[in-house]
Amino acid sequence: MPGPDTKSYYKLDNPQKGSEDQVTEILYVGASYLNSWGYKKALLMSRFTPFNFTIYGNSAWRRWFQFFPDLERVYRESGFITQERLNRMFNMTKLVPVDGNPGILNGVHLRLFEALAAGALPLIEYRHDVDNVLFRNFDGELPLITDYSKAGELAEKYLGNDAGRSELASSMLEFLEREYSAQKNAERIAEALA
Repeated sequence: MPGPDTKSYYKLDNPQKGSEDQVTEILYVGASYLNSWGYKKALLMSRFTPFNFTIYGNSAWRRWFQFFPDLERVYRESGFITQERLNRMFNMTKLVPVDGNPGILNGVHLRLFEALAAGALPLIEYRHDVDNVLFRNFDGELPLITDYSKAGELAEKYLGNDAGRSELASSMLEFLEREYSAQKNAERIAEALA
């Protein structure tokens, strides 16, 4: 894993200044799909509609509104979002759901690193590699979604504890910066080649 890109994603002093985006409790930015992966994603995101939640994504999201009508209210169709704008958006939210997708069956989506670097706590859809590889030696509770039906409860837990949420996000970021720094990754490669 490359570790967090803290030159592209970082905390801003005043993220709302000059922003066209709204402050949210939960933010999801990403494409949907027209197949079963899209249904799965819509099912998970539907768990967050009771909160101050916004989805920015492609038109494929519309396919799922008939099954999850509350998604239409939180959906904003968008094209490409620049890294600068995405960093600002992550600075203006508290939680970022990070779901699995067809291209990443076991690993983790880089969105996890981006959210943490910008100060938001990722709610991570469980994948074996999250706790058994990436965070194997992490000393803390990970915000893992292991059951879609309880994803809203997980969000409520972290939204109800600002200090705890911020502390967890900071400790996860510090862990990733330490364990997946360029130096540490170079040492792993050298060891594997020896």
